[in-house]
Amino acid sequence: RTELVGRRDELAGLLDRVERARTEPTCPDRSVPLRGEAGVGKSRLLTELLDRVDAGGGLHHLLHCSMHQSTSSLHPIRGAIERNAGILSEDPAEVRLDKLVRLVEQLELEPDEIVPHLALTLSIEVAGRYDTIELDASQLKEAQLTAVDAVIRRLTAMSTPYVLAVEDVQWADPMTAELLERLVVAGPPRGLVLVLTSRPTPAWPAAGLPVEVLDVRPLPAADVRRLAVAAAGGPLAEDVLDQVEERSDGVPFYVTQLVETLADRGDDTATGDIPVSLMGLL
Repeated sequence: RTELVGRRDELAGLLDRVERARTEPTCPDRSVPLRGEAGVGKSRLLTELLDRVDAGGGLHHLLHCSMHQSTSSLHPIRGAIERNAGILSEDPAEVRLDKLVRLVEQLELEPDEIVPHLALTLSIEVAGRYDTIELDASQLKEAQLTAVDAVIRRLTAMSTPYVLAVEDVQWADPMTAELLERLVVAGPPRGLVLVLTSRPTPAWPAAGLPVEVLDVRPLPAADVRRLAVAAAGGPLAEDVLDQVEERSDGVPFYVTQLVETLADRGDDTATGDIPVSLMGLL
């Protein structure tokens, strides 16, 4: 992993939120949206934060929204519940339900109230063990969100601080977006720091919410050159650094890809034409 370059202030601000959550579990400002263009280093900054949290004795959970699952209700949350319950894709339906019930009991929640709605979220059949849900669509959505919210609050109570990080919130499905909005507006549970990463799209999910957005901006020229040297694992010629600086627009992902392209070509003196596929990645 390439070292984190040029994000000292951003990392310090995030670590300050975590430390305050440790010493003052109900302090304000524990919801932190990270906004930045693709490749600018939001995920790298987040990874550094989570490593520091783990090293300091805290816990974290990392969820990912997907552009391919933006219409799949509670997609990132489903995966988190399955991982915590130990549910495997090859498990028979009865085993999946048993594991879900065991998780709910471990969290000291009431299975009769929680399991049917979580099971619906996870597409687990409950017939014969729990009553049939008889709610209209609006009531059903509310019951699902309430059940998931209860699980999140119990899971994140296991440690202070606890960081819940959600990547690529611009692709969140509507129910996940509503759940996150509720957490932000109501204030995260005691000791929880909620970190959301997103691109600055027109549908920026934090718009209008009572939070301070942390913008992750392109790197200045000096940091671009530092990152290029770090990615290369050694010195680079000045003309190479000049071209990397000029072509990368301060985007760390592009910096590292340019350096890797040079390494693959065995060329440390000129960048040549950047492959179209690389441009497509950005």
